[in-house]
Amino acid sequence: MPLVKFAVKRPVTIVIITAVLLILGFFTFNKLPVDLLPEMKFPVAAVITSYPGAGPEEVESQLTIPLESAVTTLSNINQLQSISSDGQSILIVTFNWGTNMDFATAEIRDKIGYVEPYLPSSATKPMIMKMDPSMMPIIQMGISGGGDLSSLQEIAEEYIEPRLSRIPEVASIIITGGLEREVTVEVDPVKLENYHLTLAQVNQVLQAENFNMSGGKMELGGREYYVRNLQQFETVKDIENVAILTATGNIVYLKDIATVVDGYKDQTQITKVDGEYAVGVHIMKQTDANTVEASKAVREEMEKIQQELGKDLNVKIVMDQAAYIVQSNDNTKKMIMEGALLAILILFLFLRNARSTLIIFTAIPLSIITCFILMYFTGNTVNLLTMGGLALGVGRIVDDSIVVFENIYRHRSLGLSPMEAAITGASEVSGAVIASTTTLISVFIPIVFVEGLASIIFKPMALTISFAIFCSLIVALTIIPLMSSRMLSDRSMAINPNPTGRIQKI
Repeated sequence: MPLVKFAVKRPVTIVIITAVLLILGFFTFNKLPVDLLPEMKFPVAAVITSYPGAGPEEVESQLTIPLESAVTTLSNINQLQSISSDGQSILIVTFNWGTNMDFATAEIRDKIGYVEPYLPSSATKPMIMKMDPSMMPIIQMGISGGGDLSSLQEIAEEYIEPRLSRIPEVASIIITGGLEREVTVEVDPVKLENYHLTLAQVNQVLQAENFNMSGGKMELGGREYYVRNLQQFETVKDIENVAILTATGNIVYLKDIATVVDGYKDQTQITKVDGEYAVGVHIMKQTDANTVEASKAVREEMEKIQQELGKDLNVKIVMDQAAYIVQSNDNTKKMIMEGALLAILILFLFLRNARSTLIIFTAIPLSIITCFILMYFTGNTVNLLTMGGLALGVGRIVDDSIVVFENIYRHRSLGLSPMEAAITGASEVSGAVIASTTTLISVFIPIVFVEGLASIIFKPMALTISFAIFCSLIVALTIIPLMSSRMLSDRSMAINPNPTGRIQKI
């Protein structure tokens, strides 16, 4: 076989290629994203629209039905569900498997844009969300101590959120459990009636007064100045002194018909850590970010923030996905190493020759390291399933090498020189080895083309096993003949009688 002859007669070239692959393998392994499970993209999107103060019937007629009519014209839709509740409309759009969700969400946004001008003015802008499991928080922490919930909320919003948002791996941050400031205007209906005013008029005046706007620019003394009209409310007194024009032409101040209360929003979420009220901080990572690296960066930044703000601030990590990922991957790596050691032990018990065992053992690390290169360039990650695929493939990795080496060993025993035995022995069984390996890989090929959840879960495992077995085939037809031609001397072929003599008799 030409490949076998090339490997045996060009040892320097093969060694250089092997060294390059080993270096590239270690490099790509360090660059592979680490996660608990493979990246999962479900063909589901949701359109969420809020309509404060509206009942389910109004939400359905004024929001859900117009949005449904726009969304139903989309392509590749498999199912459309809608939920109309108090003050909120939710559309759940399920597409066919294989749909590009980036294009699908862009198409949803375009279709909704046609009906958006006809939606109620008090309704919020429709929010489009993809159902992406990677947007689940990777870290959940509780912030306690250092004051009451309102001050903790301020610390979380003013210090923690901006600092963590600057981390490249962090996508978004959600803060829960704190007290958010809210200014409430409690209008007296009797006084409102006396001044012949309505709530809509009061609301309109407040909206018109509470904003900043650009006033253009002016030149003075050779310099250009930008002018801003600052009308946004800064204090409670600013709100109380808002002037309202009545139907009779008189001016009434808001404090004459209403009470302005500076308080907090009603709590809809409560966060407790070790029985103590706290503010929850939930960190989501970028889709393509390394979970372990993101967690490490967040922890380091939180330590800096805690040192800057003082020791009274207590930060408790409640959940960290990186801990589960590291533990799971470490356990899987341990399984791979144990499997490899058991395979070598069994080989040594049967071969009873250290050099022969070493030659065959070479197939395991070379195949696994080379497999990482293929994983990197095919977009796979180091996760529980891909590492499990490597663990399953360890036993099969040495099969081709055993067959090739055994035939080389047989020809060497017949009196051929090491180089002739390597070329003849490997070439004789190359067809059978290629056929058996190709047959095994073909078993996993259909999983790659299957659509649905099964493909998302099992495709990375199938690809990893196929990559490892393919790499083991190349190693068996190149490295094994090369090492055999250099290491199978007359002296090395002597079989050690002990300590496996008893096993032989059994």
